[in-house]
Amino acid sequence: MTDRYAVLDAHSERTRRFDQKLMRELGPAVLDALQDPSVIEIVVNADGRLWLERLEKGMEKTGVLVLPARVESLLGTVASFRGAVINAHDPILECELPGYGARFEGVLPPVSRAPIFAIRKHGSVVRSLEDYRAAGELDAAHAAALRDGIRNRSNVVVCGGTGSGKTTLANALLLEKLRLGSPHQRIVILEDTLELQCRGENVVSLRTCEVADLGWVAGEFDRLCVCGTRLGIAAGPAEQLGAGRVEGVVVL
Repeated sequence: MTDRYAVLDAHSERTRRFDQKLMRELGPAVLDALQDPSVIEIVVNADGRLWLERLEKGMEKTGVLVLPARVESLLGTVASFRGAVINAHDPILECELPGYGARFEGVLPPVSRAPIFAIRKHGSVVRSLEDYRAAGELDAAHAAALRDGIRNRSNVVVCGGTGSGKTTLANALLLEKLRLGSPHQRIVILEDTLELQCRGENVVSLRTCEVADLGWVAGEFDRLCVCGTRLGIAAGPAEQLGAGRVEGVVVL
């Protein structure tokens, strides 16, 4: 029993030290931005300048400078927590920011001129298809077509560039699925970074990775399969979707 408590205490101490190191390397300005619900993206460029993207306002320059050494240290800390490595031979890191769940992307030279990173936060509000219509971003015919597709258990592919709103639209489709069907239906979400938000009660969110075979997923969850990841990694569920054995929303 004493040994067990010793292990738990050691783990708690390691976690505490990691949290302190991460907060130190993020710095006050980034920590404040992570807590600000109006901020959706946090970026540090090669010149060290900190930029924030705010809802309704777009990108803003803050006047804060972050030293390259601190950015590089932050990338190493995040990579270590995720069991990854980032260096000159493997200079790109894509994962979740520990403790915040936001999408984190970091790049080192020689790909970039200096260490850089971008943090993309989850949206604080899940929009519905009606919200899209009210904002003039979706006409009645397109909204009806999406609802018919969901009602008829058709597969839906959401694609677009970075920051185009793919995840936001996928969230709206998930919300519509729950509205049109049973609130107890089984939904599985596959993503390399957990971003999709589903308000259902019977939901399983799984991270995809190179070493885990997720071929069993489609057989276990036949109600809806959502892939917000590279289809090569989620090949099994993707094949099930293509064959029409399960219904799903694929985000590319």
